[in-house]
Amino acid sequence: MAGLPLLALTLLALFAAPAAAQTCAHAGEATLTLTSGSNQDPYAVCFPQFKVSVAYSAEAKMCVLKVTPDVMANNLKYGEANSTNGAKDCPKSTATTLVAPVEGDDADALNFALVRALRAASFSSSFVEGASFDGANRAVINSPGNTPDLTFAVTAGSLGSAVATAASAADACGSVAACASGTTAGRYPVTFGSVTINALCPAGHECDGSSKTACAAGWQATFAGGSACAECAVDTYADDTGNSHCTPCPAYSHAHFTGSTGCLACFFGEPKLVAGTFADDAGATPLFPDNMPSEQPSTGYRIFTADTDLATCSVNNPFAKCSTTQSKVLAIETDGSCAVRVFVLGDSQCSQVEDLAVVQGAYKTLTTIESRASDLVDELSQCPAGTELEANKQKDADTPVVFVDQACGPCEPGKKCGGSGAARFADLCPPGSYSNLWGALDCSTCQDLTAAITSGSVKCQECAAGTTPSADKKTCVLCPVGTYNTVPGDACQACPAGTYREADGGDGTECTKCAPGSWSALGAGECTLCLAGYAAPDEGSTSCQACPAGSFSPIAGSHECDVCEPGSFSNTTASSSCYKCLPGFITVANGDAGATECTACGKGTFRAANATDNKCQSCPAGYETKKASAADTCTPCARGFFAAAPNTVTCSACPATRYTEAVGQKSCKQCPAGFVSTTDAGLPASGANALGNPAITASTKCSACPYRTFRPSIIAINTCTACPTGRETKLASGASTCVACIPGTVLLFNATANRLNTNCTACPAGTFTAAPGASLQCTPCAAGSAVSDTGNQLNCIECPVGTYSEMTGAKALGDCKLAPAGNYAEGTGNDGFTPCLAGTYQDKPGQGACKACPPGFACPAGSVNPKPCAAGFFADMKQPFCRECPKGQFQDQTKQRACKPCPAGAYCPNTKTITPVKCPAGTFNKNLGTSTATSCAKCPINSANNLVGQQTCKQCSTGTWTGRLTGQTKCWSTSQALPNQPAATRRR
Repeated sequence: MAGLPLLALTLLALFAAPAAAQTCAHAGEATLTLTSGSNQDPYAVCFPQFKVSVAYSAEAKMCVLKVTPDVMANNLKYGEANSTNGAKDCPKSTATTLVAPVEGDDADALNFALVRALRAASFSSSFVEGASFDGANRAVINSPGNTPDLTFAVTAGSLGSAVATAASAADACGSVAACASGTTAGRYPVTFGSVTINALCPAGHECDGSSKTACAAGWQATFAGGSACAECAVDTYADDTGNSHCTPCPAYSHAHFTGSTGCLACFFGEPKLVAGTFADDAGATPLFPDNMPSEQPSTGYRIFTADTDLATCSVNNPFAKCSTTQSKVLAIETDGSCAVRVFVLGDSQCSQVEDLAVVQGAYKTLTTIESRASDLVDELSQCPAGTELEANKQKDADTPVVFVDQACGPCEPGKKCGGSGAARFADLCPPGSYSNLWGALDCSTCQDLTAAITSGSVKCQECAAGTTPSADKKTCVLCPVGTYNTVPGDACQACPAGTYREADGGDGTECTKCAPGSWSALGAGECTLCLAGYAAPDEGSTSCQACPAGSFSPIAGSHECDVCEPGSFSNTTASSSCYKCLPGFITVANGDAGATECTACGKGTFRAANATDNKCQSCPAGYETKKASAADTCTPCARGFFAAAPNTVTCSACPATRYTEAVGQKSCKQCPAGFVSTTDAGLPASGANALGNPAITASTKCSACPYRTFRPSIIAINTCTACPTGRETKLASGASTCVACIPGTVLLFNATANRLNTNCTACPAGTFTAAPGASLQCTPCAAGSAVSDTGNQLNCIECPVGTYSEMTGAKALGDCKLAPAGNYAEGTGNDGFTPCLAGTYQDKPGQGACKACPPGFACPAGSVNPKPCAAGFFADMKQPFCRECPKGQFQDQTKQRACKPCPAGAYCPNTKTITPVKCPAGTFNKNLGTSTATSCAKCPINSANNLVGQQTCKQCSTGTWTGRLTGQTKCWSTSQALPNQPAATRRR
C-alpha cells in the first residue's frame, strides 16, 4: 500500500491546474442521487449521492473524469447487518483515487470513463459490471448476476451537452414509480428547481417518506432504503450520528447494554471510558487508542452506606430477608468488564456465605449502574466469574471419600469462564479468538493481521507471506484477488498498476505482469485488453497507447499498431482500420510510417477503380485521361484522333493529309502520294471536294485519287490533280506521279476502253534499256545485281536495373529514377517499382532485389528496415510478423529466432510469456515446457523445500518429518508439534 499516497498526489495533480487553452466536450460537474436498486449493494450504501466532474488535466494532457462521494459517506461502511469485523469503510468525500481518463468526445467515452472511475473503489470487482448515463438526466450502475441495477437521477449541474439536471420528475425517475410520486417509507424528498423526487434513504439515516433524519448516537442503519434506525448491539457503540455500523468495543472493554455510545473497562473496581463518550460525563477522555494503561482491567470493591430503604432497591428484592433494610453498608464488587454484584455486609440474615443476598448488574455509563435482563434471574452461581468448577482428581474408586469433592479454580489461558447463574460457562476459546489471561471471563477476537486456527489458543498467530486472516480470524487465506504480500504478518497490498493477480492465483506473494497488448490499474484481478485502435507493446503496461495517424490495430489486445498498407491511410489517432484511397489517388511512402492522406495522380496518369497496387499508371501514347489530375480512366483516342506522347489529357484531331483508322493511335498515318484524307464516306462523285478537301481534320481513312489524277507527294496539299496527255500515272487510281514515258516505254491508247492507258509500256521484268529511245528489246540485268532498300531503325536504350521511368518517351538515362528504399526494380526497362514482399526488406534505394528478413526480426511488405521481435515473441528467417511464444514456452530476450521451453521449477501459463512463473515454495516441477500451475507438484511426505522455482524437494533428514503432510516448506523435528497442532494444555 506504500504506493497509494503517491498515486493520490498524482491524481490530485490531474485536477490541480487544467490548461486554460484546452477544453473537454463533457466539461462540467453533475450531482447524482440514488433512486432505486439493491439496498445492500455497497454502491447503494457508499454512494447515495455523489458528484461526477470532467476537466482537462495539464499533467496527463487529457480530459479526466472524477467521482466525489457525498460528505455523508464519511460515517458509512459496507458489509452485513450488525457486522463488525466484516464491515469496511466507504470511500470518503476527500477521496482522490476515483478517477479515469475520458478518451474521446462521444457518449461511449464518457460512460467508459465513469465505469473505470467507479471501479477504483475497493469493492468494485464484485459489485460493478458496468455503468453509464441513461440518457441526459439519469445514470445506472449495473450490478452482477440477478442483483437489481442501481439508478440515479441528475439533481444538479451538467456535463457538457450530454448530461443535464432533470427538468421533470419523469425525466429524473424514469420507470421508478416510487421515485416520481407518493410518500413511501424508506425514501425522502429531494427538490431541485421546480422538481421534487423521492430518493432512496441513505444508509445511516431513517426516512418516513417526507423527511430524512441521521441515526442518533448509539443507533445504526446498515443499508440504504431504511425507515428506522436500530440500536447498537451489546459490546458495540456509536458516539456520533449518521452511522451505518456500530463500532466494536476495543479489547478488554465492554458495552453491556444496547444503544450504547461508549465502552467501559473497570480497573480494580473503578470504571474508565475506553472508547466513545457518554452524555453524563461528556468531558471524559477515552483511553483508546493513545492512553491505554499498562494495567489490566481487574476486579475490585467499593463500600457505600445506603441512604435509602433497600426494600425498593431491586425488582426481585433479595434484600427482603435481611434483618433490616435501613442504613445498610453495601459492598459493590466490580469485575474488569464492569459487571457488578452488590451485597450487604455484616447482616446475620443476608450476609451468610451459604445464602448471600446479591443484586447483579453492570455499569451502563460512568455514573449509572443498571441490571440487565440476565441479572434478574434469581439463582446464584457456584463460582465467581473468571473461575471454573474443578473436581478433586484424587476422588476415584480407590479413594471414594475426600475432604473436598470439588472447588473453584482459576480459568486457564485459552479458556473463557463467564456468565452467571444458569448461564455460567467454562469453554475453550473458539477458533478466531484467544485468551492469554488466567481467570478470563471471555475470549478476545484476534486483532489486526492475526488468526487463531485451533480451539483453546493462548495467542493469535501471524499469517504466512501471501496470506491474510479470514474475516472470522479462524484461518489464513490467500490474499484477495488483485493483492499480495511478501512478509509474514503484513497486510495484503494492491498489485501495482501493470500487474494482476487472479482469484487463488499462485501463493499470494507476487503479482504477474500484464502481457503485451493488455494493461491494468492498481489492484487488478485481471488485465484489460487494449481496445481496437490502441496497443501496449511492453509487458507490464499501465495503459494502452493510441495508434498514431498512419497506423491501426484492428482487434482488441494488440501489442503493436500495424502500418497502413500502401494505397490506404488513416488521418486520426486510435484507428481500428485504414481507408482505401479513392480511384485516381495513391499514398506516398514516408519511410516506415504509414500514410495519413492520399495524393492525387498527376497530369496524364491514372489509377483505376479496380487497381490492386498503389501506383499511378502512365496513360500511354494513343490514350487520354480526360482529367488533368486524379484521373481514374485512360481511354483510347477515337478514330481520327491521336496522342503522340504519353500522359496526354485530351487527344488531338489528325490534320489534313493524315488519318487514323483505328482507336488508340500514337500518331496519324500520312496518306501516301496518290491519296487524300477523308471521312469514312470517301470522295464525293462531284462537287467542290470531288478531288479532296484541303481543310479537312479528324480523317478516318485515305481515299485514292481518281483515274488519271494524281497527288505527287505526301507533303502536297490534300487534293488530286488531273494528269495531262503524254504522261503516265501508272495506276488506275491512287497515282502519285504524272511523268513522261521514259525512253523504251510508250503510252498507248486503249481502244477497247476508249481512253489513254495509265502506264507506259515497259520492258519485261529482268530487262532494261540503257537510254531513251531504245528498241523494244530490254537488256537483262547482270548476274548479282539488285536494288536494295535502306533505312534506319531507332534502337531505344532501356533504363538499367534498380531504376524506373513512369513516363514513356524518355530522352536520356538521366530521366530514370532510383527505386525508393523498401522497394525494388527488377531487370531493365521498368516503368515503376515493386514493394518488397512480406518477409523481405531493402534499406537502400536503387536496388534490383530485396534482402531476406533475418531471424528474430519481422518484415511486413514494403519494409525499409527489419523490426526486432519483442521479448515474448519470435520469428524465423523471412517472416513478415513476429509470432507469440505459445503456452509452455517463453522468451526473455528480443530478436530471437525461437522460444525457449519453460524451465523445470516453473511454468508458463500464458502466450507471449517473458518471465516464467516460479513454482511456490513447498512444490517442485522437474519437467520442461509446462504451462499450468498444477505442473508444480507438492513435495511428497517427509520431503520439503523452502525456495521458489525448484526442480526437486529435499528428503527430510534423520529425526525430522512432515507428519504425513505434503507441500511443506521445511521438515520438523519428530519431537516437536507440527504447525497448527499445539501441544496439549496442561495445568501449571
